[in-house]
Amino acid sequence: MIAAPLQALTMFNMICTGMVGDGPLPQDERAGTPYRSEFRIDLIHRLWCIDTCHGVERIQGVTDREIILIERTFDGGGSARMAVDRRTGTFLLVSFHQRIGPLGWRRGTCRPRPFGGFPEHAVRWRE
Repeated sequence: MIAAPLQALTMFNMICTGMVGDGPLPQDERAGTPYRSEFRIDLIHRLWCIDTCHGVERIQGVTDREIILIERTFDGGGSARMAVDRRTGTFLLVSFHQRIGPLGWRRGTCRPRPFGGFPEHAVRWRE
């Protein structure tokens, strides 16, 4: 378990592996297609990016229990939420549209790595 490291860190990368799929979140945690993503997390400045960091996003919330990377509602009734549990490393992304229903999901486990910083091309627009 990675409980202590994620709770104590303020700047770090996370390697997240698990399953991804369309539609509703299945009960079977083995369902879906395997994925691997690397996140760069800066809790001091509340910024994050994923994989090649095409852009840096604002972290939506931080508590003792979780880091909320995305928490949005969209025009027309859509929503998305992506968070990682700081105690267990459990990662979950779900998206939903009120007319269509569940759009997709991604879940897995994240492990901390040393912070790799943000590429210059990803932060230039924030200056």
